[in-house]
Amino acid sequence: MRSNLIATRRLLALAALCGSLGCASLSNPTTFPSVAVRRLPPEVFGPSRDAQMDIPQTLLRQPPNQEHKIEAGDTLGIFLPDPFEARTTFPLVTLPREGALSQNIGVGVPVQVLEDGTITLPNLEPLNVTGLTIAQAREKIIETLLKTAIFNTRNQIKLNVSLFRPRQYHVLVVRQDFNGASVGSGGLISNKRGSGVVLDLPAYKNDVLTALTSSGGLPGNDAKNEVVIQRAKKAFTAETMMPEGLLPGIETIRIPLRLREGDPIPFRQEDVILDDGDIVFVQSREAETYFTGGLMQAREFPLPRDYDLDVVRALINAGAPIANGGQNFNTFQGNIATQGLGSPSPSQLTVLRRCPGNRQIAIRIDLNRALQDPRERINVQPGDILILQETMGEAITRYVTGSIRNTFIGTIFNTGKAADTIQISSP
Repeated sequence: MRSNLIATRRLLALAALCGSLGCASLSNPTTFPSVAVRRLPPEVFGPSRDAQMDIPQTLLRQPPNQEHKIEAGDTLGIFLPDPFEARTTFPLVTLPREGALSQNIGVGVPVQVLEDGTITLPNLEPLNVTGLTIAQAREKIIETLLKTAIFNTRNQIKLNVSLFRPRQYHVLVVRQDFNGASVGSGGLISNKRGSGVVLDLPAYKNDVLTALTSSGGLPGNDAKNEVVIQRAKKAFTAETMMPEGLLPGIETIRIPLRLREGDPIPFRQEDVILDDGDIVFVQSREAETYFTGGLMQAREFPLPRDYDLDVVRALINAGAPIANGGQNFNTFQGNIATQGLGSPSPSQLTVLRRCPGNRQIAIRIDLNRALQDPRERINVQPGDILILQETMGEAITRYVTGSIRNTFIGTIFNTGKAADTIQISSP
């Protein structure tokens, strides 16, 4: 009996030594050289997304209920009946087309405001109406008619002036957040095609919010939380190209849609007002992904846009074995619990993170500690590579429990004899 127990101990020690020489923690190491997460400086963690909040959408539009000021491109509706006619014709009325952004009802004869800000009426010199309201333009036309002696008294003038159609601004909206990426069994699947919409925005509605709502709404989850406005200040030719390939005279305005509490608003009110020829660009966030490997399937996953994702939740999102005896449920079949004592869960996580200057840092995380201490759960950053492995002790334990099956069959009688059998299987 004593000799059998000694032989058993020797065999267990030998099997443990053999298992330690062949474990993946030694043959595929990723922790050299690495830094424990608790020793990292704060700047390595990156900015938090949980601390951000949506900006008020009223900041993306012009102040409502503004009185219309006449500018070039406006079309006025003017109706002046002949005082010497016994019967007057009814003024021309034009209803807005279905779906038009401008719902003005045109009344009268359409008269366009020219590029120099003037209008031309029969028997009158060109009148400059730039910057005037509709009421002020009507009063100026009446005064001109009286000066030319076409009418003798103000009561004879039955003049009607209305805004037949406001000036429009030709804007192009380019979006990359339609037909976006999805996560399938093989990881991130991108079927993005993008879209483009040409808009004619009426005056006082030519702002970013109107352009977004008219082209599909605010940026989706697969787009960056910002809107980029590209505005050409002057014409350019191929000879004006800079050596770096940049175009002079193009202004780029970035309008973030989420800010931290207390941060100043990095754009002005006039920045959200669109001009003729502006391009509104909604860019995709395909680069904001993380990768998995090691004891997880090699896959790519998108990062959430509006909230933080720590390493523990990222592993759960990837279907990694977390506190379940090392079972991988991606290809799981059979019982949820293993027979016997089972194997320890892998707890060695290495996060490979890119740093400025084309450098990389390996961050070592103990998952057992991270499950108990939230301070160990660093947030995943775009481009991170998460490698899950076993520690040396976990690999040895798994080898011993999986390769050696020891069955004791004993019958104890008054004689005190016992029989044991040992079954050993090696890789």
